[in-house]
Amino acid sequence: MKNLLLNLLANMFGILIARHFVPGFSFQGDILLLLEGSFILMLINSLLKPILKAILFPFILLSLGLFTIAINMLLLWIFTQIPLGVQIEGIIALLNATLLFSVINFALHLPVL
Repeated sequence: MKNLLLNLLANMFGILIARHFVPGFSFQGDILLLLEGSFILMLINSLLKPILKAILFPFILLSLGLFTIAINMLLLWIFTQIPLGVQIEGIIALLNATLLFSVINFALHLPVL
């Protein structure tokens, strides 16, 4: 339960921070739409990411893990196809938003000493 709330919080922060710092990333909506979008992104990551990682494991292995960025980009692109007020214009904006989401998720999942 704690991990699900942390994922939800990380997605909310990711959307809000990307909206301000990633050119080409936009979010138009209120706090309820932000919560709904964060929850759907969490579901997409929870359900599709393990399947894609299992199927594409040889590519992940050959690229020494860098192909996970492509998987994350695909999942974020799938999320933007759902009309929730999030739009990403261009592959560079998608890459930058994906890297930002990855950094935020990594930082929020670090163990607290």
